[in-house]
Amino acid sequence: MPAEVEVKFRVFKKNLPQIMATLESLMFLSAGMESIEDYFLAVERSKAGWNFTRLRDNGRYWLTVKDWVVDRQGNRVRREEEREISGRKFRRLKSKSLFGYRKTRQNFKGIAFGGEMTVSLDTVKANNRDYCFIEAEMESEVDNSEQLRRKIKYWATLCFGVYKEAPPMMDFLIKHGMALNISSPCSLPFSVPNRHLDIK
Repeated sequence: MPAEVEVKFRVFKKNLPQIMATLESLMFLSAGMESIEDYFLAVERSKAGWNFTRLRDNGRYWLTVKDWVVDRQGNRVRREEEREISGRKFRRLKSKSLFGYRKTRQNFKGIAFGGEMTVSLDTVKANNRDYCFIEAEMESEVDNSEQLRRKIKYWATLCFGVYKEAPPMMDFLIKHGMALNISSPCSLPFSVPNRHLDIK
């Protein structure tokens, strides 16, 4: 199963036009703007990072499980399993969610390091203020994911002048009072490594 490799940085809203212009100069094509609603069914903080089961509404409905594992070199590796679900199932599971939040996202698709890369520009409103992020994501074999992550980070620094990675989004949501229902650990509806999406 491929690993998800993503690098995220906080950026100023005023810099978004320049970032988009840079992406276009790098032959990244806009994949359009979307409004996203995320709802979390289960959240767990492991030693490697946040694991969670999430619902997403971006005009279609998705059920996603993300977790962290450690590879043979001792590096953290992000795994993701996702599938589309019906609107009926989405609404039923949403009623059981712990919390949710909204964001707007503009996606760009391009080629980097011999594979397809998605760069997303996200805006999240918290406490009547817009917080903006740039996220670059690719898929990789598990044993190569840390090497690719370093390459993406260096690429982003060169192209956009960003240096310090943003904290995990879950930490951001907690800091801004948007994830108040996860003060106590929640059990994930899957077992690691035998993960699944068969949520009843």
